[in-house]
Amino acid sequence: MLVPILSGTICTSQKSSSAESEIHKLVMEDQNDRIQNRPNEIVNDAARRKRAHQLLDECALRTGQDFGDAAIIFQHGTQPDDYLLAHVLAMIAVAKGDKNGREIAAVTLDRYLQSIGQSQIFGTQYLDRGYSEQLQAKNCQQNNASKKAARADQTSAQKPNKIVQEPYNSSPKSRCAE
Repeated sequence: MLVPILSGTICTSQKSSSAESEIHKLVMEDQNDRIQNRPNEIVNDAARRKRAHQLLDECALRTGQDFGDAAIIFQHGTQPDDYLLAHVLAMIAVAKGDKNGREIAAVTLDRYLQSIGQSQIFGTQYLDRGYSEQLQAKNCQQNNASKKAARADQTSAQKPNKIVQEPYNSSPKSRCAE
């Protein structure tokens, strides 16, 4: 799906398109749902992501603002893949000169990292207690799985190691000889 976007062969125009107003309308609806705290926000988010995916598949987004608006829609997703796609779209927005692209790029990266149990970089995400506990539980499960895998590897690691490591030489002359 991202190949046409990233290849630069199809989606290179900075011209306005009919999709621009549609993607902007979707992001305005997204923001309005949040302001009004609507109970069907999750259902609406899913419908907006579906339409934004269609616009991406059609390569209908053209400007930095188009991609930035799409990034906002996907950052309100439910899965790490949504947040990662949001980050990619934000980076395209930055590359196309969107003035808000850097901010949404930071937000989407932090959200993605937290969704996979990693620490955020820019400190843009504020967590409520329930979500924090959910991430901690996920981290514990991942750590336990890692420990089990490490124990399994220890039994197989008793085989002799055939790799010979060269000692580190800190001399700049030897590291940069050529």
